[in-house]
Amino acid sequence: TEDLLKLDKKNATLEKTNLDRMYQWLKIHQNPRTGLVISFEGDSDIANWAFTYDQSLAAQAYIHFSDFPRAQKIFDFFSKTAKRENLQFFNAYYCLDGSPVEYIVHSGPNIWLGIAIIHYTKRTDDNSYLDLAEEIARGIMDLQAQDKEGGIRGGPNVEWYSTEHNLDAYAFFNMLYNITLKPQYSI
Repeated sequence: TEDLLKLDKKNATLEKTNLDRMYQWLKIHQNPRTGLVISFEGDSDIANWAFTYDQSLAAQAYIHFSDFPRAQKIFDFFSKTAKRENLQFFNAYYCLDGSPVEYIVHSGPNIWLGIAIIHYTKRTDDNSYLDLAEEIARGIMDLQAQDKEGGIRGGPNVEWYSTEHNLDAYAFFNMLYNITLKPQYSI
């Protein structure tokens, strides 16, 4: 029993060290001007790209570590700077200047950005970015309105559907309803 307790303590220390190292990597790779975190390091084909999905995950990591100013930098980029199409954000932007690098819009990354904003809002009681989450929701609902079965296409310019995106949207709308109590988000 004593050996197991020592092993558990050592394991917990290793886990914290690993998490701290991963978190430091995120902090080092966040551009101070744009707030974006580079998505890949070492791949010259996508050097300095910041994928929207990755930004949502980075923001959630910052929120987990209570580093709210870093999460706000990401949300500020999307609310004030990022170019978009039909209320939805492109899949990727240049980390250095924030210009779009991939002029493709998919539902999933937008939904995940909305989820990150909801996590931030719940954790901080700061509603500053809630309007942005609702804009994302309106873009997703516009796609849903175009489908007679109520599904959400992969994006405005694609014909495919993703089970993952539809399940993500289900979670996002449920979270948005719980925080706003607006009936249009009720599932």
